[in-house]
Amino acid sequence: LNALLSGAGNTAVGFNSLLGNTTGYFNTALGYETLKANVGGAANTAVGYFSLMTNTGNNNTSIGYASLKVNAAGSKNTAVGQEALFTNASTNENTSLGYQAGYSTTGSNNTYLGANAGKGATGADTSNVGVGASALLAITSGTDNTVIGTNAADALLAGIDNVIIGAGAGTATTAVDKTVIIGRAAGQANMTAAADGSIGIGYSALNALTLGAKNTAIGYSSASALLQGNRNTS
Repeated sequence: LNALLSGAGNTAVGFNSLLGNTTGYFNTALGYETLKANVGGAANTAVGYFSLMTNTGNNNTSIGYASLKVNAAGSKNTAVGQEALFTNASTNENTSLGYQAGYSTTGSNNTYLGANAGKGATGADTSNVGVGASALLAITSGTDNTVIGTNAADALLAGIDNVIIGAGAGTATTAVDKTVIIGRAAGQANMTAAADGSIGIGYSALNALTLGAKNTAIGYSSASALLQGNRNTS
């Protein structure tokens, strides 16, 4: 706090923590170079080596080694876990809990819970929910997806408006939209845009589907061998 001019209610513990803070207030920095670059950002909490190191935003909570490390103007983000939301720079209202959860996200309003959940490649992912280890692992520009389960939709890149629930559900799909896949191992083939709007509910339902659109399969292994074809009900 050597640069402090008018800020109030700040707590800094650790080498270079809140080093550049001049007017920021109600910040808490605990650990080596936490909130180091913060100047006027307010109400941030950083705990852990390099946590929120480049931050200038407000209302961020970061706990864990290098969590939210490169955050600059982003605000209202919560990252708990080593390198959670690591590359989040200027986007807002992301929540990540777990080792490298949301590591590469540059979008807003995402919630990733679980080790490597939403780890992704850099892209404008927005309003996604990924719960479970490696859920939405590869997400880049997908939006409004709800994914729950270990490895669920772990290859999805650009899908929109999907609901995928179950361990291993939707594991090979990269770009399908508006599907509902619920059940262990359901929808495990690479469903393309040609399979948009399909519904598979039950263990291994629609397990082989790649091209058929607007299919509905409900029950144990329902339509599990269907590869393509539209508007089937099973």
